[in-house]
Amino acid sequence: MNLYVVRHGETEWNRARRIQGHTDSPLTELGRRQASAASGVVAGLPITTLYTSDMPRALDTSRLLLAERGVPVKVDPRLREMSYGILEGLSWDEIESKHPEAHQGLSERPGVYVPPEGESREMVLARALSALHEIARSHPGETVLVVSHGGLISGFLRHVLGIPFTTPSGFYTANCAIHRFEWLGERFRLRSWGMDQHLHGLES
Repeated sequence: MNLYVVRHGETEWNRARRIQGHTDSPLTELGRRQASAASGVVAGLPITTLYTSDMPRALDTSRLLLAERGVPVKVDPRLREMSYGILEGLSWDEIESKHPEAHQGLSERPGVYVPPEGESREMVLARALSALHEIARSHPGETVLVVSHGGLISGFLRHVLGIPFTTPSGFYTANCAIHRFEWLGERFRLRSWGMDQHLHGLES
């Protein structure tokens, strides 16, 4: 089966560079345009089902992506972004100044560090894989779309390519970029990353 994964459109906190996690902020006007532009790409795919995070920014993106195509939508909380606990709503500079221990933990032990009242990246990956493997096994031979979040999608890519969380990221998960994976029976393979031609010129 083919799995297409899309990050939600830009939000107010994305633009302000604030940590969102399980807290939500609305899509910006650019975020809505990003999702509408991505819908043009999605329209050319034989999507049978869309799975989405239950966060409003992902749900709103999903509605714009489908453009009333009548594709079944299934909401799965396991596709949520990482919970940053008490750090949500802060910028990275504010985390460094107000919560230096958390900043150090996220920087030096990125896979296993759990922010106060939050979860680690490894915990996020475990629930993401539980959902994505279940989706793949439930849709043999089909093409499925997933709408999720930057941190979860990046963690999934690391898993597929065998990149540890301790290795600095050499890739970027843009809002409404499209990523394609193929299910090979018991594992995923990356087919294409960061398709974003539909996003060109939107910020002008």
